[in-house]
Amino acid sequence: MIPFYPMASFGGERIFNWNKWVYGIVVLITILEKHVIKFSYSSAKKQTTSREVEPLKLCFKGGAWYLYGYCRARKDMRFFKLRRIKELIVEDKIFQRKKPKQIFLEKEVFQEDFILLKLKLSEKMEYRVFDEFEVYEQQEDGSYIVEIKYPKGEWIFYYIMSFGSHCQVLEPEFVRKEIQAELEKILEYYF
Repeated sequence: MIPFYPMASFGGERIFNWNKWVYGIVVLITILEKHVIKFSYSSAKKQTTSREVEPLKLCFKGGAWYLYGYCRARKDMRFFKLRRIKELIVEDKIFQRKKPKQIFLEKEVFQEDFILLKLKLSEKMEYRVFDEFEVYEQQEDGSYIVEIKYPKGEWIFYYIMSFGSHCQVLEPEFVRKEIQAELEKILEYYF
């Protein structure tokens, strides 16, 4: 049994703190039970807004989990990255909306510019290869050559660094140079 760690309870509303699995499980339950949820959401532009959402589906895209639902504030369907959701409140309100038959329309989803990254990961990252990559090939030495489309921006560095010394950027060349420059800046703090 996985505990929900409720922070507080007000009437029928339940407020949850972030835990590694809790939000995903709570959101899944609200999708099944058709409960409206409220939460604070931090956008990629570092803006925090309050949202009231009719949750329709959990989606895994680009190495992260997203909630797909109808945002009552924006009066439109939206994707919300689970890790950016804070102060989740499950409301007593029930909704009737059904999810559309097709969610991922290539021209509409994730309008950000993407880069095709080609990486070499050591065999120690095998578990992440299976979790995060659709395109991969195991090499004779046990390592993996993987490809992933990743949004442009500073988070590419943090994503690549999440593999530690078990990752080498093969392509594109400009990303290799950016990683090298950033690592050189970091080394200045230690020498």
